[in-house]
Amino acid sequence: MTTATKELPISGQTFSVEGDIAFLILPAQSSDKLPWVWYAPTLPGLPGAEEVWMFDRFLQAGIAYC
Repeated sequence: MTTATKELPISGQTFSVEGDIAFLILPAQSSDKLPWVWYAPTLPGLPGAEEVWMFDRFLQAGIAYC
């Protein structure tokens, strides 16, 4: 994996997997068993500011998303 560039609407990590840009956003608090949601946008410009409400709810519940 290598570092990649993608503008995220909130703080997260971006990286490249087999030439495609990926991202990971982790909650502030987590445990050994970290639940996560696979969010795989296919349209340019996503994720966007319109989805921050959804990401905030995941993070508040201790759920990571990528």
